[in-house]
Amino acid sequence: MSLKRTTAINLGAVGSLHIFAKILNLITLTILSRLLLPSDFGIVAIAGIMITVVDQFKDFGISNAVINRHENPEESLMTGFTIRLFIGSFFYVAIFFLAPVYGNFFNDQVIASVLRVSAIVLILENLRFTPDTKLRKELKFKTIVISNFFGYVSYSIVAISLAYAGYSFWSIIYARLIQTLTSSIYFWFKSPWKFKLYFNKEIAKELYSYGKYIFITGFLALGIDNMNNFVLGKIVGSTLLGYYVVAYSWATFSSREMIQIISKVLFPTFSSIKNDIPRIGNAYLKSLRYTSMISIPIALGTLAIAPEFVNVILGEKWTPSILPLQILCIVGLLQSLNTTTSSLYYSLGKAKITTIMAGTQLLLMMLFVIPVAKIYGIIGVTVLYSLVIIIMTPFNFVYIGKYLQLNQRKFAKILIIPAISGIIMALFIFLIKDHLKSIILVLEYPLLNLILLVLSGGVMYVLCLFILTKGSLKKEIMDIALNMKHS
Repeated sequence: MSLKRTTAINLGAVGSLHIFAKILNLITLTILSRLLLPSDFGIVAIAGIMITVVDQFKDFGISNAVINRHENPEESLMTGFTIRLFIGSFFYVAIFFLAPVYGNFFNDQVIASVLRVSAIVLILENLRFTPDTKLRKELKFKTIVISNFFGYVSYSIVAISLAYAGYSFWSIIYARLIQTLTSSIYFWFKSPWKFKLYFNKEIAKELYSYGKYIFITGFLALGIDNMNNFVLGKIVGSTLLGYYVVAYSWATFSSREMIQIISKVLFPTFSSIKNDIPRIGNAYLKSLRYTSMISIPIALGTLAIAPEFVNVILGEKWTPSILPLQILCIVGLLQSLNTTTSSLYYSLGKAKITTIMAGTQLLLMMLFVIPVAKIYGIIGVTVLYSLVIIIMTPFNFVYIGKYLQLNQRKFAKILIIPAISGIIMALFIFLIKDHLKSIILVLEYPLLNLILLVLSGGVMYVLCLFILTKGSLKKEIMDIALNMKHS
């Protein structure tokens, strides 16, 4: 099977899983919200802060380092597994003894108990490291997709059942552990592996040397998000911070999903052909094209319908988040476009560049976020965040163009058609808003108005896209569908 067909199939499989997962999570969250108290979610969230931070340290970029290393693959896998098991066990022991201190900080020792149980996942996740990394390296995503599918389903069943039985916040904690265990067990059956501790000092040095920049980049990105939340929470208070968090979550929803889908598939794909620069250049340009055709209309469409979306879906009490949401759509869009670039840097062994870029972005935010938040509040911070990512994005394309020997005009050529189509779509939505308001049925049913805006905008975007591509897009879509059908 050709790499092109394999990549298309993998993107389709992983993308389908994420769509399913988001629908299932939405249903599960809705049911749990009716069965549990707000305090239950708060306890889980507080414990989750430490788990999230520790989880960033646990992997240390080792899985990507193993995928990118082609010499002695089995020894690399076993060495990586041993390192991760040791790190995960170390952090679990540390959390177990530090949990009471963490609980005292929040004046609730229940959090300490929850933290100790939640941290077991740091050890359980290592059980799937070897088969998961091996299958990703070989571009065999079918088993991974099915494994994650069973994990998501088991979480929903266990969480809802235990919540109904009165297990309060423990229903979420136990469900997450069962989700990880279920996923790992499926791996054992479909991709058996022998449990063996093995450590090669030289391989470990290489994995550390490669993975350290991926780890630092992830840690810096985590710092950017948490710094904004910390500063706003301290300066403007929790209520205004809530508006910012909701706006950011919706504005970057598509980019976060794009990052998860693309990074899981494209990184191992790029790594498999990293020595063929012309080939990897073509693969990168195609991935950028398809990413832009999806992310641009989502970002510009969200910007156009933000008032209707917030008032109808979230409720009028969230009205102050409309303008921040519209501004942060720029962040969501550029994050999506930068996703393929990060995967490419990792596969080329140039992870240091992503670290420098993330570090520069964090530095710029640190220099200005406090005075901006004091003077202009959440609007100022959203504008600052958008300006910083606007400044950094061109450097991404300049560097990647240099390494792949690509003319910058090729980037412009790829982005121009989706951008023009997206702008026309957004303008069209703004124009038809007043006309729709004159329809009595639409006035009586705001949800109908929102649906009509979304559908009208979508039709206009697709129409513009097909006209500007002169029908070539239709042929590409049919080819991709044909490749997936005959896989």
